[in-house]
Amino acid sequence: MQNKDSIELFIFDFDGTLVNLPVNWKKLKEDLRKLLRSKSSLVPLFPSLEAITKNNRELREKAWKLIEEYELDAVR
Repeated sequence: MQNKDSIELFIFDFDGTLVNLPVNWKKLKEDLRKLLRSKSSLVPLFPSLEAITKNNRELREKAWKLIEEYELDAVR
């Protein structure tokens, strides 16, 4: 087994090509808008999120945590 410090590559699958997670994106975006106090369409999601929270690290972390919760619920 390799040490975790030797990891050289991460694979991201944001568009669901490798794994299809049934995330309720509509509900997630509604909850994000409430959290962010924004009327943004959040499309595309990740660049929109970064732009809205660029001056508020704490809010950005809360938003990413919310996304993570939705993803973990979808995995179950």
